[in-house]
Amino acid sequence: MDPALVEAWVHLGKALFALRRLTDAVTSYRRALTLQPRHAAAHLALGVALRAQHRHTDRVVITASKWQVRQKMHRGSTGRWRHYEAHLGPLRELAGGWGGGASGWAAGRELSILAGH
Repeated sequence: MDPALVEAWVHLGKALFALRRLTDAVTSYRRALTLQPRHAAAHLALGVALRAQHRHTDRVVITASKWQVRQKMHRGSTGRWRHYEAHLGPLRELAGGWGGGASGWAAGRELSILAGH
């Protein structure tokens, strides 16, 4: 399996989410997870997209952080991850560079974008 293909599905999902095509975004994230079931960023993005559709309560949410998905969206916590940035190295490596740089995700920024803030 080509890891770039997985990333393409995740990035497509992010673009669709930004366009408020939530059903299509969920489909893209699920396709990425079919190819790479342990892709942390796809799990996170899927949870946020399901939350935006208010679908987090009508079925089991398949995400790495069920509790986090069920929290209300607000701007107050978008930068909290920075307190733990020094400890995120191993997670970033597992997620293929997630968490910063020109090609990666900055967690707080990404959540802000996904939440529409």
